[in-house]
Amino acid sequence: MNYGFVKVISCAPQLKLADCKYNAEAIIQSAKNAAAKGAALIVFSELGISGASCGALFTQKRLLDNAFAALCEIAKATKGLNSAIVVGAPLYFYGNIYNCAAVLCGGEIIGIVPTQKSSGVFSAGGEGKILSIGGKAVPFDSDLVFRCADMPELAFGIEIGEEKKINAPLIVHLCAKGETVMKDSMRRAKTIARSENRGFIYNCAGRGESTTDYVCCGAQLIAENGVILTESKPFGAQYAESELDMQYLSSLCKIGGTAKEATFSLKKAQTSLSRIIEKDPFAPSYASKDELCAKALEIQAQGLAARVRCTYSKGLVIGISGGLDSTLALLVAVRAMELCGMTSANIQALTMPCFGTSNRTRGNAEKLCEALNVPLKCINITAAVNQHFADIEHGGAPDAAFENSQARERTQILMDIANMQNALVVGTGDLSELALGWATYNGDHMSSYAVNGDIPKTFVRHIVEYYAKNTADEALREVLRDIVATPVSPELLPISGNESDQRTEDIVGPYELHDFFIWNIAKCGFTPEKVKYLAEYAFKGQYDRATIEKWLGIFCRRFITQQFKRSCCPDGPAVFDFSLSPRAGYNFPSDASPDMWK
Repeated sequence: MNYGFVKVISCAPQLKLADCKYNAEAIIQSAKNAAAKGAALIVFSELGISGASCGALFTQKRLLDNAFAALCEIAKATKGLNSAIVVGAPLYFYGNIYNCAAVLCGGEIIGIVPTQKSSGVFSAGGEGKILSIGGKAVPFDSDLVFRCADMPELAFGIEIGEEKKINAPLIVHLCAKGETVMKDSMRRAKTIARSENRGFIYNCAGRGESTTDYVCCGAQLIAENGVILTESKPFGAQYAESELDMQYLSSLCKIGGTAKEATFSLKKAQTSLSRIIEKDPFAPSYASKDELCAKALEIQAQGLAARVRCTYSKGLVIGISGGLDSTLALLVAVRAMELCGMTSANIQALTMPCFGTSNRTRGNAEKLCEALNVPLKCINITAAVNQHFADIEHGGAPDAAFENSQARERTQILMDIANMQNALVVGTGDLSELALGWATYNGDHMSSYAVNGDIPKTFVRHIVEYYAKNTADEALREVLRDIVATPVSPELLPISGNESDQRTEDIVGPYELHDFFIWNIAKCGFTPEKVKYLAEYAFKGQYDRATIEKWLGIFCRRFITQQFKRSCCPDGPAVFDFSLSPRAGYNFPSDASPDMWK
């Protein structure tokens, strides 16, 4: 249960129809096996004590008495397990037969959830009732939410067969529906949809159910916020195990109203992770990277095109360095001009070499514009910057003013030419740079419209790689691949070769780590301690603890102290479901202290 992670196991052991004693023994053994693996929550299938396909046998007193006795025996036999256990059973109360899910913990029945709708021999649940079982008051209500007193984030509700509104960050869904040829894809889609901003455990009855009219497949799925973490295939293992981040899910799930709760207690224990922690959360392993890149590129271009149209602009102006960010921005600009009924001739590209410009990046800037048929103008800013140094009596030492003056000179040129051409300046800075404040205030920090502001550096690389892979133009493919292979550099310090010795990732740290930090700290709201734990797991064998701690510390300090640059950042399209734009809701004071994040 470390950092909010809870191991959950969902299973449907082999059963015998109407043999409650046999089924109870199977459930007890499965529960013990799951608890030995550290499961805090163990889920069994709908009517698992009797079997779901008993039909008219559910009206037999012998079956109902045995089902209740079996439930009590399971509770007693699992008393020593550090787990909450969900068990399905037919139960007889108040003169009616109910299809129920009982929650057991510490040898006791904590609460019972009946179905909300009547079906066959089963009655609809009685709301707000209290049962006396073994001298203990047990709540009996279809709207019950079960919460762990020792870890309040662990809270779940139960639905049986049908969907219902549940005010909890985790939904446990029990069913015993027959399998059809289309059911698998429908089930996965349902699981993904139902798990949006929640956890979702899907448990379908399996082996042992009657095959008279249908066949149950025993599918088990565990999902978190729209992502299936693990699943058993139809007619497969009928067992699924993973870890849910209840801390994360509790922050996502906005509970409305007052829930009827039953509490249980678990001893706190370490949860070993078996699930995937995505190293590249903006391009996760379960998604098609090509589809994500294509969609991102189109969102960027559509946003820029709309801005061109509404400002009656006659074109675009963009600074091209030969690096990743400006390359992506130019690709977006070309597509935006197409959407506006214009051509790449309506784009004015500018390369503005100075002290640190390398032959490689300048050459790539020229090749890129040539391949895209974009007019390129070269304005060497060395003389202008030196004149500025003389004006302000700067001695030419390589300090912050030495570097920033180049960025501000370039921005002045871009803005002035845009004014002359009735055009918009396309911003090139990305999300990673915004998070780190790695931009010159009122220099490359500023533009008319920032198309890359919601794209992290690692994903910028993905899109450029995607474009290179899919273009039919061999010259364009070649230059894009060389741009991807070029080390990221601001190229602001003097050089003496084909490439700059000034490497951004040597100064602020690896972008793959920073983008991981952005997702988990800025988007998910995790503590630095939890992010360090996740990073060590995700990047095992790639970065050691000391390296992660070093760059995480730098990220936290820069992320908090550089908010003033984000507070006045230009407009730009949201591409992911997270943005650092203060207008999109991510807003905090520019003078916040970073001390708590050390």
